[in-house]
Amino acid sequence: MRLLITGGAGFVGSRLARTLLAKGELNGQKIEHLILADQFPAQADLAADPRVSVKTGPLLTHCKELETEEVDGVFHLASAVSGECEDDFYAEHDYADHYSDGLILGFWL
Repeated sequence: MRLLITGGAGFVGSRLARTLLAKGELNGQKIEHLILADQFPAQADLAADPRVSVKTGPLLTHCKELETEEVDGVFHLASAVSGECEDDFYAEHDYADHYSDGLILGFWL
């Protein structure tokens, strides 16, 4: 099983990745590979795991590449979070957040 975790370097995403790697399976299927996509680099222990590949930078810059990945599931945890995002819904980062949501979900529907 190959899984994509957007927001994979964040608080929840990194813990999810570690849990999945420790369990080694999801719904009775062996986890062979995790793809962690995040604005920020993944923690060293995750990046060093041979079952993990890391995509660092804005999600929009990885959409074309991710579109060609064969994955069995997506944990979409990426989000623009800040008071600024709440104040300005049409800010560039918020637009990118919502636009990439559509691209990510569109790949696997």
